Amino acid sequence: MFGDIPKDMVVGVCSPEPFDGIKGLLANTPFVRHSQSFRVNPRLTMSDCKSIIVVGKSYNRNAKEPADEILRGRFSLFTAGTDYHLVMKNVLLEIAEKIGGHYQVFVDTGALVEKELLLRANLAVLGKNFLAISPKLGSMFNAGYILTDIYAEDFGEPPAQTCGNCTLCRDACPTGAIGERFVYEKCISYITQKKGVLSESEGRAAGNHLYGCDICQTVCPHNKGKQISAIDDTDEIYPDLEKLLKMTKKDFDDNYKNKIFYYKGLGHLKRNAENALKNIRDRCIL
Repeated sequence: MFGDIPKDMVVGVCSPEPFDGIKGLLANTPFVRHSQSFRVNPRLTMSDCKSIIVVGKSYNRNAKEPADEILRGRFSLFTAGTDYHLVMKNVLLEIAEKIGGHYQVFVDTGALVEKELLLRANLAVLGKNFLAISPKLGSMFNAGYILTDIYAEDFGEPPAQTCGNCTLCRDACPTGAIGERFVYEKCISYITQKKGVLSESEGRAAGNHLYGCDICQTVCPHNKGKQISAIDDTDEIYPDLEKLLKMTKKDFDDNYKNKIFYYKGLGHLKRNAENALKNIRDRCIL
């Protein structure tokens, strides 16, 4: 149905039946504006939906931190290259147009929980870091989905649960966000993305992170050896903090207009850069 699937992607299909089992898990989800009813029922978004096509695309790359005296911050690997929303949307549209019919595509903009779609489509299992882990891609991938009025058979067997007794992600998380439950308020990725002034504890927790955090994924065995490429310009991931703080609006536009964090604005980036610089100088990097 989908032809040859590239090595950096996974594609699956699941039914549009309501996700009633997650209703109790959706309260207080950050950065989500959709009502709970829309988040669990695909047909409230598209009434004639017969299938959901779920797609994942890897962002796992090698990026070695430069060994120099420059005071550097750290972007998550998912910020590398063009904003993944744009990249994934083009991937989804290409698949949808090949299949035909009536469809809608979503990358973070839809009401449904991508993680649950990945699990139902047998593309991933839920890891101890509360991320979807694909046997093919690991956990470092972006996801999107297509609601379609074309019926497609579910395919693929559920992946085996592969975390076992491993607790590397939980042990590595410096803020204790990962335990028996996920405490998003402690997550460095959340802290770097939230609006407003950071509290002292939040600022210290963020370390030198500027947008996102890869710590729990970097230590995960399922991400080892699955890098799709290397990032040639390591400044893209480990930028000079002092340069960031001197950046003008024009510099910001010229350098970051196609980035996922561009919508947050220069002020947000400088807030995190200033915090990272303070942490480095205070020697409290996590």
